[in-house]
Amino acid sequence: MWELIQTNQKALGAAVGIHLLLLLVMFFGVNWTDDAKPLPATPVVQATVVDQAALDKEVKKLKAAEDKKLKQKAAAEKKKKAEAKRKAAEKKRKAEAKRKAAEKKKKEAAKKKRLAEEKKKKAAAEKKRKAEEAKKKAAAEKKRKAEEAARKKAEAEKKKAEAAARQLELEAQYQAEQDLTEKQLIMAAIQQKIERNLTIPPGTPKNLYPELRVRLGASGSVLLVSIEKSSGNRPFDRAVEAAVYKSDPLPMPKSPRLVSQFRDITFKLTQSFWK
Repeated sequence: MWELIQTNQKALGAAVGIHLLLLLVMFFGVNWTDDAKPLPATPVVQATVVDQAALDKEVKKLKAAEDKKLKQKAAAEKKKKAEAKRKAAEKKRKAEAKRKAAEKKKKEAAKKKRLAEEKKKKAAAEKKRKAEEAKKKAAAEKKRKAEEAARKKAEAEKKKAEAAARQLELEAQYQAEQDLTEKQLIMAAIQQKIERNLTIPPGTPKNLYPELRVRLGASGSVLLVSIEKSSGNRPFDRAVEAAVYKSDPLPMPKSPRLVSQFRDITFKLTQSFWK
């Protein structure tokens, strides 16, 4: 009650003023002179009761109005507090939302930075891989070219060697043919010279061909003559030996390579002297 009085001093003052005003009206409405006739008791009591009831009714009305105001004010205060609380909650919600948005933005920025770094690292790794692959490919190509060049060089050298060998073979064959021809010519010349110096003993049967072995010096000088295979006619064999010595020196090849082959020769006389 005291709190209501303290919080509603204006309303209380107004109520007290009204009561004082009613009391004054009642006081000055009574005749205080001696010649005034006294009021009947009943009407006075009735007027007093009526005024007090009106006063109580007015006080009650004022009190109801004050109570309503108090309730409205309390409701307004409550509403104000609720609104303040709502605004505080809204502010807190917005602050939390802002914090979450900032945190989300920060996380997205960090994620974006991480993805950019990963992309950068991946690009660097890819670049390095391609560089290494290109290096390996270049090395492999260089090796292949070197091997191809070596193969071609080997083939060229092989062909060259084969050509040289073929040339040597041809030259050797040609030389062999030349040697054979020269040997044949020299042997023919030796036999012809021996046959020219041969004196056949009288009564010697024809078609006798002893096999001779003749050792010669480097210049064709006759060093030794022997009958390797007799003709079966001793006088004829001795005549052939004598003809060889008489033919000294015998023809020799001009090629130094063939001279050694004529230092020791074995041959039979041809049939020309029997013709």
